[in-house]
Amino acid sequence: MPSTIKVEIKRQSNPDASAITEKFEIPYRPNMNITSLLGEIALNPVDVSGRATTPITYDSNCLEEICGSCAMLINGKATMACSALVDKLTGPNKDQTITLAPLSKFPVVRDLAVDRSVLFENLKKVKAWVPIDGSYDLGPGPRQAPQIQEQRYPLSNCISCTICMEVCPQFNDATGFVGAATIAQAKLFNMDPSGSVLKEERLRALATGKRVSFAHGLADAEIVGFLTRAMALVHPTPVDAAGSAGANELLGLAPIEAMACGCPVIASAVASLPEIVTDGVDGLLVPPNDPPAIAGAILRLRADDALWRRLSLAARRTVEARFTWDAVVARCLEAYAA
Repeated sequence: MPSTIKVEIKRQSNPDASAITEKFEIPYRPNMNITSLLGEIALNPVDVSGRATTPITYDSNCLEEICGSCAMLINGKATMACSALVDKLTGPNKDQTITLAPLSKFPVVRDLAVDRSVLFENLKKVKAWVPIDGSYDLGPGPRQAPQIQEQRYPLSNCISCTICMEVCPQFNDATGFVGAATIAQAKLFNMDPSGSVLKEERLRALATGKRVSFAHGLADAEIVGFLTRAMALVHPTPVDAAGSAGANELLGLAPIEAMACGCPVIASAVASLPEIVTDGVDGLLVPPNDPPAIAGAILRLRADDALWRRLSLAARRTVEARFTWDAVVARCLEAYAA
């Protein structure tokens, strides 16, 4: 076992100062994490050359990967300092130097502490809360189906560590992308029976600056106009861990309406949708919970005019053959007769 732990730390005395690197050697103890290593430096802030320096500034609170405050770059990887074990960071021979640096997507306050207020500003934009009218007891909220609870629970585990934003190539100053954490919280509260009253406001906030429009209260003729002009109707249906769509998709009425207008449908291959859309014949089916597959299907339609025309004509024929009232009544009578 080594007698010391070597660590290099990127430091910055204030937001406008130039960054420097300081090297330390800390007495080795088994089962140390990065937080305890930084604590050792604070007890004796002397660098490897024997020069006195200042304790390292960093954020830390719960010490058990719950608060999210101690995220930093450890050996170049965004990690929580409290759960990063020194014995796993120094290599098989326990002699590799550990490097520490602040998260790179956020302004440095000092040393390893960064300003992550952009996340909280984004959460305010999407109103990531359940609106409560007054401070008095409103009684129990609406009941939630177990399937919805299962979908919401992973979203509720977000600890605002911003690691997802740090590692996301789309989160930067140029794109304006708010990051996965904000989107996840918007979805969490949109799925809440009480929080869903702000659903449209949250979606509009997420769509700010993007080519997204919200159409409500349209007359039938206006809906037909949208569908006849559209390249496709995208109809994704999520499933839970067991592969069930629950009550999300009893009958895909929206795909049938689109197909009646000659608008090809891109739908998830779950629940009733494969009974409506035949993949490659009158629409395209994609795996559930798979945004890249949806994007691929959209690009495929966009690039292949002949495919689009074939699916469009076949979609209209499918509705005429199976989903007119006469066709539905005939099938019902056949079922009763059987």
